[in-house]
Amino acid sequence: MRAIVLAAVFLVPTVAHAETVQSMAAHIIRSAGYWCARVSDVIPDQWRSTPNRTVVMVACDDGKEYARYRVTVTRDGSGYSVEEL
Repeated sequence: MRAIVLAAVFLVPTVAHAETVQSMAAHIIRSAGYWCARVSDVIPDQWRSTPNRTVVMVACDDGKEYARYRVTVTRDGSGYSVEEL
């Protein structure tokens, strides 16, 4: 269900949705077993995104640690993947 909401949020990016996108990205990353204390940046990856999936680059930072991830969400919300960069 969360992947569906995240896919919908990525389809209509606005400033008002920035916090929602960050919170959903952090949740997906943590659900995949990776560390993400606070999302500091979310950048759409237009080269890897297709009509069937949305890909974003996510940076997580807490002031001491930093990690980057590639999050892929299917447009229909049926799944997601996280890759540590």
